[in-house]
Amino acid sequence: SACRSTSASSGTTSGGGSVSLEFGYLDWLATDVFGVRAGLLLVPLGLVNEMHEPGTFLAAQRSQTEQRIIPTTWRAPGAGLHGELGGFTWRTYALASLDGEEFNSSGLRGGRQQGNREAADDLALAMRVDWIDTPGLLIGVSGWRGDTGQDGVGNAGVAIPALATTVIDVHADWKSGPYWLRGLWAEAIVDDALAFDVATGRSLAERMRGVVLEAGFDVFAIVAPERGQSLWAFARHEW
Repeated sequence: SACRSTSASSGTTSGGGSVSLEFGYLDWLATDVFGVRAGLLLVPLGLVNEMHEPGTFLAAQRSQTEQRIIPTTWRAPGAGLHGELGGFTWRTYALASLDGEEFNSSGLRGGRQQGNREAADDLALAMRVDWIDTPGLLIGVSGWRGDTGQDGVGNAGVAIPALATTVIDVHADWKSGPYWLRGLWAEAIVDDALAFDVATGRSLAERMRGVVLEAGFDVFAIVAPERGQSLWAFARHEW
């Protein structure tokens, strides 16, 4: 039978009556394998963006790849479909796009709008598919595509170009006993980057690519299993 649910993260309030949420949405589960979701959604890219609290990844700091190319933590208002079928989970969302007027030489991170009075002249589409049917293993692909110019204006009244932007990634996470391995390849392609640089005086790259590999070992699982706690020794290599 169909059911309805809600989900929200921790939030804060501030003066003037504003509220800050990491995410919050409504779900309608039409069947066990198909649902509709709408609200302030975490963009379903990479390994960290949807599971970004300490303890769900190895390091205290997120990788540069999942800050500059996949601008974690990244959320946007939107709606879409999700489900699980044959060992795969999938999500596809239509979302408010990034604000490309805020892109810079550090990458795409400045373009996050996070639901706050979002410019929505441009929309984007995000899609993700993961294999989850092997215990301890998640492996999948995800992508995001949209114009990001948002009808913005640069220096001397020069219009920001459309800035069609594509972000894609391939990711894997395997955890078994005291071992934890994670890997991510991500790439972003920004059309009109040269025109943007001329309009704004910044140095936005047309193509950005990153690779992250991590390996961890739970020391307490071997030396003190009775503690019921974990102490992860790990290494990260990033390019």
